[in-house]
Amino acid sequence: MEKVIIYGRVSEMGPNFSEKISYESQVNEIKKYCERKNYEIVESFKDLNYSGGNDKRPDFQLMFSYLRKHHKEISAVVVYNLSRFSRNLMNLKIYLEELDKLDIDFLSVMEPFCELKGSARGFMINILGAVAELQREQNIEVVRSAMMLKSSLGKHLGGKIPFGYEKDLTTGKYKIVEEDAQIVRYVFNRYLEGGSATQIAKEISSAQAVKGLQFNEGTILNMLSNEKYTGMYIFGKTRNKKDGSGKVKLDREKWKQNPNNHDAIIEQELFESVQQERFSRRRVKKADNSNLKGTKLLTGLVKCSFCNSHYYVSSSTKPNGTQYYYYMCSNKECIQKKIRKVQLENTVLAAIENVIDLETLIKFYQVEYQLVIDRIKIILEQEYHLKRKINDLKKEKDIYLDVIKEERKSEEIILTPDYKERVKGINARISNLQQQVAENNIKFKIKQLPKFEDIVEQFDEQDCSLSFLKTFTLDTVRRIIRHYVEDIIIIDAKGANETMIRVDFKNGVASKEFTIKRGERNLPEELSFSSQDDDFESLILITNVLNDMKDLEIAN
Repeated sequence: MEKVIIYGRVSEMGPNFSEKISYESQVNEIKKYCERKNYEIVESFKDLNYSGGNDKRPDFQLMFSYLRKHHKEISAVVVYNLSRFSRNLMNLKIYLEELDKLDIDFLSVMEPFCELKGSARGFMINILGAVAELQREQNIEVVRSAMMLKSSLGKHLGGKIPFGYEKDLTTGKYKIVEEDAQIVRYVFNRYLEGGSATQIAKEISSAQAVKGLQFNEGTILNMLSNEKYTGMYIFGKTRNKKDGSGKVKLDREKWKQNPNNHDAIIEQELFESVQQERFSRRRVKKADNSNLKGTKLLTGLVKCSFCNSHYYVSSSTKPNGTQYYYYMCSNKECIQKKIRKVQLENTVLAAIENVIDLETLIKFYQVEYQLVIDRIKIILEQEYHLKRKINDLKKEKDIYLDVIKEERKSEEIILTPDYKERVKGINARISNLQQQVAENNIKFKIKQLPKFEDIVEQFDEQDCSLSFLKTFTLDTVRRIIRHYVEDIIIIDAKGANETMIRVDFKNGVASKEFTIKRGERNLPEELSFSSQDDDFESLILITNVLNDMKDLEIAN
């Protein structure tokens, strides 16, 4: 009797979920099919409420791990129909090809043609796979259209309602819960007074102001960044990737925004002040760059030659407090040893240094440059509004001062005490806003920033070096590595105190092998890279200097 494994999947995606065949029904039909064919079911795998648009399904991946280890014992994988296996045509072909390499048949209860061989089977699978993919895209579009319509009306889409609001059952919009809204206002004002997110959370918790809710640093930070408290309803921040592998963030100008959609708990002015305060604090905190040490630089690329599992980053701390980082196999039963992170990462970067080209490097640099330029544009826009607000406050203060002068002349003091307090408050606000402008330290207009073309003119082939690569941000270095590297294979030498590293490159570049000795002393420090904050402040400094030189007629 031939041994088979079975796989089932159910997704809540789409408008007709109630009409879909349940997992239990799928299994019943598969069992009947196996009885007719005289197959023995030895294992079953299921993914409940997972989309078939990609392969990010836990049991689906577990099934293939099982097959790679037991492929000699298994004759076939049986599913109810093709769409349960995958709705993505590319993924369908990839995994069917892997089954062919493992000499395992793929059988479908509802599609007998899967039992065909050769081109006839491939032709039918292509057609059915394309139909399944089209249905998935149609389902996504139906759901998205319904959500966009509901969002455009400013109605709550589901999920967690911001603290301080509840859903108005009549309009579907947010309605203020005054008792909770007072706490929201306290959080914003307290933060602007200098309280940290952790401190504010402790104050609320110790006062037992909110029963049944746990406030922590994350809760406070999420609250401080939520524009819904200003009455703004924002939707369409992301869109689904075409391959179904997740979502991608959209630029702010592509978001859909409904201002004054619901009653505001926080005034727009207070919200903007808090955002500026958060930005200022991050600039101070960034002085500690310890978090930029090449953490997880190679995650997802490092594989074990023994069991084909991926490696992940772990750490250990010595009695003297020194911390060491390692890449180790995610399979706890694997016999291969862990490897020092600093050794592996330096080896891989050295390998890339020999294949990297200037044109590609410039493309990655342009992405970093544009991010910094966009950030400076935002700061300049904020500065413009800050200066306008300062002028408005000065005009308001002048009105109060004029009234005070008139009352002094008439010796009829009525409004003066109150107006003096208001002037005092306005002066404090002006001082705060002026401090924010001063902290930006931008002494130029956006058109005076160095152009990208002028900067890259200074590059040459010698810049394709490891030292120059370290001037990029960690995220960019990750992307550069993934642009060139397909896999990094770890191969422990039996009985020897060393490990072989094989770097497999993309685009036809030959693989390279390196040997790392274990237990070596005097290893280099953990890799560290530039940060966007460094690039941001450097570009501001350079532009300020160039601007000053032009004013002094030193530079053109």
